[in-house]
Amino acid sequence: MKLDNSFLWEESKTRFQTDPLKLAEELKTHPWYTYVQKQRELHGTGRTVPGYHYTAPEGYFNDGTGFCKWKDKWHLFYGERPVRTEGGGFIWGHIVSDDLIHWMDLPPAIVNGPEPETWTGSVLAEEDRCIAAYRAYGNGEMGIGIAISTDPMLVNWEKLPGEKGNFIVIHADPSKPESNTGDPCIWKKDGFYYLISGKTEEHPGSGEIMRQGYLYRSADLEHWEYLHPFLEDDRLKLICDDLSCPTFWPLEERHLLIHYSHTHSGRYILGDYDKENDTFRPVASESFGNGCFPFGGIGPTTSTCADGEIIMLYELNGSPDNAETWYPQVFSLPRKIGLSGIHRDELTITPSGDYASLRGTKQEYVNITLPQNQEYVLPDFHSRSFEAEMTFSFADKPMIELRVLRSADCQEYTSICFYSHRGVTFRQDESFGIWNNSRKSVVTINTDHASLDSGVITRAPERAELFLYPDEKLHLHIFVDVNVLEVFVNDKVVLATRTLPILPDSNGISFLLHGTGSATLEEAVIWEMNRIDLPIYPG
Repeated sequence: MKLDNSFLWEESKTRFQTDPLKLAEELKTHPWYTYVQKQRELHGTGRTVPGYHYTAPEGYFNDGTGFCKWKDKWHLFYGERPVRTEGGGFIWGHIVSDDLIHWMDLPPAIVNGPEPETWTGSVLAEEDRCIAAYRAYGNGEMGIGIAISTDPMLVNWEKLPGEKGNFIVIHADPSKPESNTGDPCIWKKDGFYYLISGKTEEHPGSGEIMRQGYLYRSADLEHWEYLHPFLEDDRLKLICDDLSCPTFWPLEERHLLIHYSHTHSGRYILGDYDKENDTFRPVASESFGNGCFPFGGIGPTTSTCADGEIIMLYELNGSPDNAETWYPQVFSLPRKIGLSGIHRDELTITPSGDYASLRGTKQEYVNITLPQNQEYVLPDFHSRSFEAEMTFSFADKPMIELRVLRSADCQEYTSICFYSHRGVTFRQDESFGIWNNSRKSVVTINTDHASLDSGVITRAPERAELFLYPDEKLHLHIFVDVNVLEVFVNDKVVLATRTLPILPDSNGISFLLHGTGSATLEEAVIWEMNRIDLPIYPG
């Protein structure tokens, strides 16, 4: 079954009812509604489909984009390539939620025309309207498009014509080639709209490309003035970084620029926004997705600032060799971002949204001393869909391995490993104890033994470092969802990957204390997690 490709083009796209109740009735008889229902039925359940992480009706999407909160609902758009159709490039798919967990499909929001494809961008939610800035793409780089919606459900959008007709052509620094136009991020300050466009600049010494954003300003959204490069004195950039999928938000006394690097995965820049000169000076920059793209790792990101909090989501990719048999892209659970650290240059990262509403049966375990160099299998536990909170006390710098999705014979398992004090020096500060107590610890996810499926590419381990204070215990907040694994560690870092076990009994948990040291599982609380129903709006 295929949709008529006319639905993907601006001149023939349905203009929907703006009243939510009338919209619900209208969608029930729309061909899109019938199609999505059929695709959800074909998804089914089983090892190829996550239970409580969102995946699109056809299981494929590109960047998350335009995440915003509008009229008490969370709207998330994504780059949808409708391969089901007779033609058509990337358009903005659309989902909506009341709680960031239970998502509902809505019709595609911003579609093609006159530009061949509508790529990644951002949404600025104002009191009476939402403004989308997106990358107009096709037949070479084309620039940036602007669209506006006042709908309660953001299903109808009107594109602004711009100075040159059809769409607003914006390129990066005029001295740069047009191909350097990038994904836009839009915000408002002192009555003007500001927009970052662009991806890279050349390093003045080596000529290698590095991340950069180019700043524009407008009073009316149609006439844009180029100002200058936005990042100032960015000594933290990496060779071959690019500034894709940017979002820029205030974070307490600092600002946070989240972006995606096609070389180094999802990253962030924490720094100071000079509002007088409209430049941004980085003070810290790290990776959100601590591994390479793709092969089961972290894809592009999107974020929003609502109710005084920054919430972000990631695209979690699957093994491309197996894309024919399982759904390669899903969205992560929402993550709330905060600010911490002695110098206010570190982040806190915690799960967000009403995930607790999915909890089912609870099991609790307390005071389990882990035997040295001997695997301990957690008794009476078997699940591929669960949430777990675990607290460990430890001494003498141990290495603790937690195996999830473990088969009874241990042929399949995914390892979460904690290496106490095996990382870099955190700060050379006497209050921590130079060299010894000031070293960071390392956490990894290793999928070497995760699947016996010959179609899955084994991925290099996800890796993150974090500093634990001398008396700080190890706290793991784990979400396992059929073939998705997310691990929040002490509210400081999060690792995530995809895994695809094929054995029917790959549903256990075990622990292994390697080498020296000691460790005790003081408490583990584990909930079975229910699947989310994925109704579209009328349902």
